[in-house]
Amino acid sequence: PDFPRPALRTYKSRRDDFILAADIAASVKKTGARYGCSFVTTLMSVFELLLYKYTGNSDIVIGLPTAGQGAAEMYDLIGHCVNFLPLRSNPDPNLTFAEYLKKRKSKTLKDYENQQFTLGTLLKELKIERDPSRIPLSPVSFNIDIGMNMQVRFEGITYKIVYNKRIAETFELYLNITDCEEGYEFQ
Repeated sequence: PDFPRPALRTYKSRRDDFILAADIAASVKKTGARYGCSFVTTLMSVFELLLYKYTGNSDIVIGLPTAGQGAAEMYDLIGHCVNFLPLRSNPDPNLTFAEYLKKRKSKTLKDYENQQFTLGTLLKELKIERDPSRIPLSPVSFNIDIGMNMQVRFEGITYKIVYNKRIAETFELYLNITDCEEGYEFQ
């Protein structure tokens, strides 16, 4: 590692924002669709491969926030009821991107069957020993908010949505993607 891990998590963070241009995003969507994958699965697969490239770790767990109400048949539930679904992947440098994407698609669909479990329940079942220096199981989070910004309208007012910079974060690495006029903003 570049830096030694502190004995206790500090939650200190820095946020860098990048725009994925609309034409490149369209190309990514087209590539995913060619292999029957959603935009979310395609971007998540690219993110996993990027993590593999930088870490050399072929056993990667990314946490994906999911709304498990449908899986638990709680359609009338109100509130921020999001479960954190850890998705395990094993990037293989011998696979082409198309092969990896196909493999990832079927695994992701299987993983979604477990979205009704809370992370706390899962950690108890797995009996993972707690370490105060890190978040258990999945220190990396991946989220896509599609259509959130496009629903905002103010009659007669020119505006731009600006996200606050974060100085604290629960996860060691958190990638949030939102759509914007220019394409997609990676935060």
